[in-house]
Amino acid sequence: MRQDILSLSLQELEVLTSKGTVNRALKDIESGAKGKWKETEDGNVEVVWEDSVICVLPGSVPIQESSCTCSSTGVCRHIIRTIVAYQKRNISDKPNLSWNPGSISDESLHSFISASSFTKAKSIFNSGIAVELDRTDVPVAKIHGLGTVHFPVPNDIRYARADCKGSLGEQIIAIAVWSFRLTHLKKEFVSTNIREIKISSHITDRANTILKEIIQYGFQGVSEHLKDRLFQLKRSCLEEGLLWPSEILSELQEEYSKYLLHDSLFDPDQVVYLLGEWIIRMDALKENKGAIPSLVISGDTKTYSSELIVRSLIGLGSGIKVLQKGFVVLSYFADPKSDKILLYECSFEKHTEEPFHSIGNFTVFKGIPLHNFGKSSIVSSSIKKTTSGKLQFSNKLTLNPQTFFLNL
Repeated sequence: MRQDILSLSLQELEVLTSKGTVNRALKDIESGAKGKWKETEDGNVEVVWEDSVICVLPGSVPIQESSCTCSSTGVCRHIIRTIVAYQKRNISDKPNLSWNPGSISDESLHSFISASSFTKAKSIFNSGIAVELDRTDVPVAKIHGLGTVHFPVPNDIRYARADCKGSLGEQIIAIAVWSFRLTHLKKEFVSTNIREIKISSHITDRANTILKEIIQYGFQGVSEHLKDRLFQLKRSCLEEGLLWPSEILSELQEEYSKYLLHDSLFDPDQVVYLLGEWIIRMDALKENKGAIPSLVISGDTKTYSSELIVRSLIGLGSGIKVLQKGFVVLSYFADPKSDKILLYECSFEKHTEEPFHSIGNFTVFKGIPLHNFGKSSIVSSSIKKTTSGKLQFSNKLTLNPQTFFLNL
């Protein structure tokens, strides 16, 4: 009995191919497609379908390496048809167990990832990471600053799926397995960070002086050396491993520079937001009792930019943040191969004589207006996620309009 085939949900099949391919396969099954089945003791499954297509699912490889005699490449609708039909034929044998990916051995990991990725992963793991683990359904590990890993098939590392490509994808799969070994709870934050994060008084004292001055007098009344003081404080934070606080100071520097240059994109509300975030993060670090790993609050210097495995994202819509003389468009996209919502930001200046609704005609990329961007399915030759979690697209973008129907 092929437990890997029985474990794959329709959602996982959509990840392996596409929603359209899965839907076509389901229609084939519903219309009564028949075939001649043969299954060997070593797990090979072969089906000769009535439309003369032959599908072979070898037991020694994952279904991505199955073969079909049709002209399509990759995981075609006939392979999906075979998988769904196999599940229906063996529905009583479908596994319904809670399992822990931590039970996957290092030997299995060695067979799945390269030796260099294994070594690098171990180094990252031992240097201190924070991971959110969830085994309430399909086990998922969200590794702070690195990526997300799903384990859709019990005890089968071949189906482990990272949300990023290349060696980093291999590394976070190993890190996820080791993280699951740290707890038997179904849902928990875990951390391998053994260094206690202490905020030195020379940082807090300087920060209190600088930020109090900004709050009392605004940028108009602060010392002319504010930019240098923020830079020095930011460097001290980085030396102490306080990544997110240093990023806050960096953004404050940017806002101050915009203010001095009378930049239309200067946003006083953003200044207030950054000051509030600084206070909250620093208070949380000082009072943290371990319920949340300190790396989640302070930030992790091991945060990487990464190329996503997906080439298509689903637009969920856009919002606008209005500034004094400009605006920022925030477009939200869903990654169909994970549970993540991703953000793309684009800043514009708006001339006062233009009606506000005209911004829909502003161009995001060559030939792509704003009013189509956030509501379409986007296909790109390369989609990257920056260290701050924002999207970067290649210059080659294709938009596929989406149609939604509301059933009342």
